[in-house]
Amino acid sequence: FVTGNAQSAPAASSNGGTMPVKKIYRCAGQLTRAADAVITMQAGKAFYKATDSTAPVTTAPVFESGAPVTVAEANTIGCNRRVIEIRVPSTTSSGCANCYPNAEIHACAGSFAGSKVFEEYCRVPTSSTSEANCKTFKHEVEVFKKVSGQTKFGLTPLKTFVYRGAIDSSGCRVAAKNLGQIHDTAEVFPNLLPPATGMDVYRVLTRPSYQGALIDSVIFVEYESMR
Repeated sequence: FVTGNAQSAPAASSNGGTMPVKKIYRCAGQLTRAADAVITMQAGKAFYKATDSTAPVTTAPVFESGAPVTVAEANTIGCNRRVIEIRVPSTTSSGCANCYPNAEIHACAGSFAGSKVFEEYCRVPTSSTSEANCKTFKHEVEVFKKVSGQTKFGLTPLKTFVYRGAIDSSGCRVAAKNLGQIHDTAEVFPNLLPPATGMDVYRVLTRPSYQGALIDSVIFVEYESMR
C-alpha cells in the first residue's frame, strides 16, 4: 500500500489483471474526531498559545481507493497524535502596524527533565545531552487545512515534519531533517492568512517524546514584527 498522496503502479492479480492501488492516508482519521484543544483567532490579536497534555488518540488510516486494509495492516500504520485546531475567521487581524501580514504556526515540545528553552516557549534537550539520549527525541507533526466553505479537511497534509534529536559539533540539536534543514526550528506553517469570507480551519497533529516518555505539546501562533 502507499501512504499520503503517493502514487504507485497497480499490482498484478492472480487472474492476470491488475488490482487497484491502496491509497492510504495514514493520519486522516484524526480529522474527524474532536480536537484536544482549539485556538480561535480574532481581530487585533498578534499572539496565541496552547499547551496540550492529553493522551494522544490512535486512529485507523483512511483509504480513498483500492481494497480495504486488513486489521494487521491498520495496526502497523495507525496514527497516534494529539490534535490542536486553529480556527481563522475572515475577521482575523494582528492589530500590529509593523507586523508581517501572515501569521506563523509553531509546534514544539513542552518542559521535560534535561531540557532547555528554545524558541521562547519550546523545549529541546540540553546541548550536553548524551548522543544516546539525544537520539530518542522525536516529534512528528502534520498540518491539515479545511478551506472556508468546505465541509471536510483535505486528506493530504499541507506539511509533514519529523523533528529528531541528533549530535553535531554544537552537541545535541533538534531539526526537521526531512526538510533538509539542519538548524533548530519549531515553525511548521509560515503563511497563515485569513480567508476573504467565512473561516479556514487548520489541524496540527503532534506527538513529541523523549527517552520513550510523552512530552506536552506546545502550539503558538504569532505575527512577527518586520523590525
